[in-house]
Amino acid sequence: MGTAAQTIARLASVGIGTFMGVSTGLSAQTIFRVGTPAQQAFWLNALHTGTFTYGFALTEETVGSDPRSLTTSFVKETDASGQTVYRINGNKKFIGNAAQVLDADGRVIHRGADFLLVFAVDDPNKPPKDRIFHCFMVPRERIGEENIRHSGGQYNKTGLREVNNGNFDLRDVVVPECCVLGIPGENMYPKLMGTLDVTRFLVGAMGVGTAEAAWQIAH
Repeated sequence: MGTAAQTIARLASVGIGTFMGVSTGLSAQTIFRVGTPAQQAFWLNALHTGTFTYGFALTEETVGSDPRSLTTSFVKETDASGQTVYRINGNKKFIGNAAQVLDADGRVIHRGADFLLVFAVDDPNKPPKDRIFHCFMVPRERIGEENIRHSGGQYNKTGLREVNNGNFDLRDVVVPECCVLGIPGENMYPKLMGTLDVTRFLVGAMGVGTAEAAWQIAH
């Protein structure tokens, strides 16, 4: 996996490697590590066949790779029909594959992720060690296209331009319990950290690939 990331960075670009590693790789790793066997079979097969695309929605205004600082929260409720649902509030920033891309005529040329893997905690006011971390498979329709904004105009990126980043708000977004990745009520923080640990190798490998490409161009 590290060799592949290195090769992509050397022969293509770090942006393409990041798009594949985050939008596809991190989402797939999360589903694999956190999801139940039935969820793994459904969501990973949907990704493999191109039925659904995903976005890894961890980052917030003041939260990068430190998920203990998450402020996006969820509340478990019972709806009018007696079904268990979760109400999510918060915001996510700079999420790869989140926003739509339009051409000069306003036509959608990239629809963005079909599902956003939204990370949230039960109570951001609790001590970090006492929080329950969940990951929700949230359909973009539940968020609302009007609440998802392309961040390209906000950040003039000097690199990674191939990655379609977006910001979005979660305002009383309600999802059914089947959208909880893994076992409802289980703290998935340890599994999340295992997922993020994998990326350390990929980032290092892409750095080596970029250095190799620069060396080859210079010679």
